[in-house]
Amino acid sequence: MRKTVNVRVRRMERVLSFDVGDIPVHPGDLCIVEYDRGLECGEAMSEVEEAEGSQEGTPRKVVRAAGEEDLKRLETNRKHERLAAETCQKKIAEMKLAMKLVKAEETFDGSKIIFYFTSDGRVDFRDLVKSMAQAFKARIEMRQIGVRDEARMLGGIGCCGRRLCCATFLRGFEPVTIRMARDQKLSLNPEKISGVCGRLMCCLTYEHSTYRELLKGLPKEGNWVTTESGQGEIRSVNVLGQRVTVGLESGEYAEFPVSEVRVTERPEPSDEKQEKGRGKARGRGRGRERARDRSREKERGKRRPTPAPGARPEDRARPGEKERPAGERREQPARKPVGQARPSAGAQASAPQPGQQGKEQGKEQGKEEGRSRSRRRSRGRRRNRGNKRPDGNSGNTQPNPGQNA
Repeated sequence: MRKTVNVRVRRMERVLSFDVGDIPVHPGDLCIVEYDRGLECGEAMSEVEEAEGSQEGTPRKVVRAAGEEDLKRLETNRKHERLAAETCQKKIAEMKLAMKLVKAEETFDGSKIIFYFTSDGRVDFRDLVKSMAQAFKARIEMRQIGVRDEARMLGGIGCCGRRLCCATFLRGFEPVTIRMARDQKLSLNPEKISGVCGRLMCCLTYEHSTYRELLKGLPKEGNWVTTESGQGEIRSVNVLGQRVTVGLESGEYAEFPVSEVRVTERPEPSDEKQEKGRGKARGRGRGRERARDRSREKERGKRRPTPAPGARPEDRARPGEKERPAGERREQPARKPVGQARPSAGAQASAPQPGQQGKEQGKEQGKEEGRSRSRRRSRGRRRNRGNKRPDGNSGNTQPNPGQNA
């Protein structure tokens, strides 16, 4: 049996297990441990526990509890970290880099400084690293982190009133989905199920496995069940209490244990209920059609009046025109002849009539007007040809008085 304790070396590092031996360590104590590149100072996150077997890979050990010299060195490192963060923030503003500096950390021996930042995309910080290395004479490392890592590093108080889980005991982040909130019958309001980081709270995963086991034998909401008080539909389910609330056919609500209800098929509605439902559906359909027609008329900007009973299609009022009584016909405007052409005999004898006859008459009149225009053009061409002389001069040309005959 070996004694171990969970220690977090840096705020952004995972909680790891170290062999503590006989060194007295309690949660919250600082201790010096053997890490990847030398000695580091970490914080104990748990009580000393007994573990079986040997640790895989290179064993990590707690060297000693932090003494006065170690605490003084840590205080000096904290001052260097604040100075490095201020200097880095100024250089980021000078270089106009799209990044937000979160925190700076210095290793226990002071040989390396790690800068944590957030950004929406990739950032070219090579010039920044060179400038910081020249200013502090140490190795510089830039690490881009997410919003969850930022909350874990800065810490805070959750909605439960305790310190953030990620900043205290969580070893890492597990995926959290909205399905976990649904299984636990929680409100899906983002403000109530989101943490300080703006993501879903990590504590949704703590009891999700228990809820999944309890949900296996429960009926779902909306199922039709048979109870000792009659049949009804399940309205709500109490997962932890293993009880369901049923809306009975009589209109009352009653709560029953899961063992006293039996899921059955929903009965088919009677003919009267079906016909009533169809009528409601038809009414809703007609209402939607009327709403669409009204919206189209509003878009056109013209509202057509309702025609009088018995009115013919050609007697209906046009937009902007008063409604006429049934049987009264609309006056047709007289057509103006085009040019000086004489209208045809058929056009003089008959007035334009509504409907198909009026359309045919308009077509005939248009054809006649076209023929008259073509006749005028042909007469003009013949007249011009008859006025020309054989020498090519026009007949209207007068001879020169000084010219010999």
